[in-house]
Formats: sequence, structure tokens, C-alpha cells
Amino acid sequence: MQKKVIALAIAGLFSGAAFAQSPLAPVPSGPTSVGLYGIIDVGVVMDNAGFGNKTVVTSGGGAGSRIGLRANEDLGNGLSAILLLESGIQLDTGVVGGTAQAPGVNRAQVGSAFGGTFTNSAATGSQLISRQAFAGLSSKTMGGLMFGRQYSPMVATYAAIDTAGLAHGNTMFATFAYLPGYTTRQNNVASYMSPKFFDGVTVEVVLGSGNENNVQGDDLTLGSSDKGGRLSGLDVNYNKGPLNLSAAYQELNANTAITAAQTQVIKNRGWVVGGNYNFGMFTLYAGYGQGKERNRAGTGLVYPTPAVAPAVNAPLLIPQEANAWHIGVNVPAGTGNLMVAYSKLRDKTANVTGADFQTFGVAYRYPLSKRTRLNFGYTKGTNDQNAARILIGGGDTSAMVMGPAGTPPGGAATVVPGAASKAGFDPSRWDFGITHSF
Repeated sequence: MQKKVIALAIAGLFSGAAFAQSPLAPVPSGPTSVGLYGIIDVGVVMDNAGFGNKTVVTSGGGAGSRIGLRANEDLGNGLSAILLLESGIQLDTGVVGGTAQAPGVNRAQVGSAFGGTFTNSAATGSQLISRQAFAGLSSKTMGGLMFGRQYSPMVATYAAIDTAGLAHGNTMFATFAYLPGYTTRQNNVASYMSPKFFDGVTVEVVLGSGNENNVQGDDLTLGSSDKGGRLSGLDVNYNKGPLNLSAAYQELNANTAITAAQTQVIKNRGWVVGGNYNFGMFTLYAGYGQGKERNRAGTGLVYPTPAVAPAVNAPLLIPQEANAWHIGVNVPAGTGNLMVAYSKLRDKTANVTGADFQTFGVAYRYPLSKRTRLNFGYTKGTNDQNAARILIGGGDTSAMVMGPAGTPPGGAATVVPGAASKAGFDPSRWDFGITHSF
């Protein structure tokens, strides 16, 4: 899969080592062709976010379920026309895309089209093509130029860092996804991917126009801005032999409402660096990232809100400034792979103490064939007393029992309706499932 035409377009990016020989690259590099591909993942999750245990059948625990269409037309002289249409699917409900669950006592994170928010993400709505949708040209000597809905610059680096490939034992993604401004995919993107040079280096530049905001400027009356949703960034990747290194930087404008107080959009800036090295007997993964929110008027987002509970020691729902690091190993064990990993998020917003979050995970993947594997995983999160974060999965895996408005089970604190987790509670999750690729 390292010979893919476009590094971030790879459909099997989160599929793991067991599928390394599967035909998952979405853009064929040979003669003119059209192909159907996909990943089908389903399993059982036992989750506890502080409001009781919940056991569900769910999709996306081992790899985000998807179905896609890829095409390549050879135009001659090393030039090809390429396209890809890829939709997330959920085996537990049959839902296509990333439609959010209705708020309520039982509410699940929808992650097959995760896009920058981590509870009830409705970023993809009911769109049919929820994951990727792009077309462009690729040259063997000049690189590739694509337009459409595509991965953000940080995704390639996240995939290089994460021991579990953004799925089971998902300690890295459960912390790094909380960095301000992170998004998996972005609409209205133009990207350029260079050919390999310096014996293994590729560079990608990504620009997103953010033009869903149908206004011509900052407008207090409309409460919107045409600058909202804009994305810019780049990633640099080196892959040769056992070494895989990656670094990314991006700026992402929030779709911030323009008000008398908030007169400009919030700008998020972040970077991440890391990679992995295969020592033969095991593969070591490590990475570090930072994110910071700029231009926000006031003190930012906190919960519980002062109107519901005292603001003293109120845990931060979305950190305005944070850093995170990850380390883990993937060890061949029998015919499968054992993965052990640890990650930590340090919340630096407003110098609030006791708002950090750390995760530990262990997982085992057992291949039944080159296309089918069994997945087993356990992840444990640790919230400081002023943190209330949940375990984000690579798919529809963050099922939880939510506390009602008022006093949750145990009567420990007041909870905003739809709150993700109880402050200071240490969430946990067991995953058991099967993943098949075609």
C-alpha cells in the first residue's frame, strides 16, 4: 500500500497490518480500470463512561466500515485520470454515512465519518458519500492533483503514529483527536501530492475553501462568515524499508457564529510528528502533537456551564490548547498481532489544573485469512478530576449510557443534558468483533 498514487486517499488506511496484502488502494495504478472495494466490520462493545454499563452490537471497532468505487483511466505518457467515491456504512443499523443518533439517554458516537467533534457528530449528516469524494489527475513524474472531499493533512501522520491503526486498543486516537482543530475529512478541498523524491519522501499540500457558508464576508446579521471552514496545511512523509516517518501542520477555521462579541472566526493551528519502525520482532510507534485555538472571544467552552453548576473546577469540554503524545508496540504473537499502547493528553487551556486525560490499551488481531480477521481489545481511560472525556473509537464504538439532566446515577454532580462523561470518571471499553475486506 506504500506504492499508492495518493497517500491520503488510501481506503485501507485504518485496516491494519493483517490486511497489508488486500487490494484496498482506491486508485489503481495500472491500465484503465474501475473497481469496487470495501471494509465490513461489526462486533460487540461493552462501554462505561460513568453513567452505567452498556453492551451493544456496533460497527467500526476494528476498522471503519465503508464501501467505495475507484477508477483510473490511462491517458498516456504517464498521465491518468482518477476518481474515488467512498461511503461509510454501519453494520449494526444499516445507516449510510454518518447520521447522528438523536440525543437522549442512549446516544452513540457516530465515527464512520468523524469530522472534528466527538459526541454525536452530525458533520456528515445523511450524505451518501460521507468519507471521500474526489477526482483529479495523476502523473508518474509530476504527482497528483485532486479536488473534492478529502482527508486532512494530519491523517497520514496519525495513521503512522497509532499502534492500532485508529481502531482497537485505540489509545492514540482517543487522545490526539481532542487536539483543537483536528478534523479527519474536509469538504471543498484541493490537494497536491508530490511524486517520491530523495528515495522515499512525499509532500502533500492541502487547501480547503470552506465555501459552505453562503455569505460574502463577516456578517453580524447572518451570524456567519465565508472564512468559516477554511483549511490549509501540509504533510511530509518518509517511507523506506522498516522506517516510516511523518509530520503535518494545518490551520482550520471553525464555523464560528459572528456576533458583537465574536467578531471573527476562531482559527485552530496544530502540528503533529512521529512514525514507526519495524525491528523485526516488534514494531515501535511514537508521536507528539500540539493544537491551539486562536481568536476566541471570552473564556471558551466549558461544562457544566455556570448557569447549571458553579464554574469553579468546571471541566473543559473542548480544550482550547493542548498537547498529546503516544507510544506503543505491535508484536507478532502466534499467527496474529498483539498491540499495547499508552497515550496522554495535557490540557493547557486557561491554565486549568486537573484537566488531563490518559489512555491505556491492549488488543489482539487474529487473521482467519488475508481478508478476514477477528479483533479483541480493551481500552482504559483516566480522567483527572476536572476532565470528562470519553474513549473515541475508529467507528461507531463509543456507545454509552448518558446521565439525564439534573442528577446522574450516584448523585455526584449536575450534568448538562447530553454530557459525554462524568467528571473525573475513568471510562473503559471492551471490543470483540470481525473485520472483512474486499
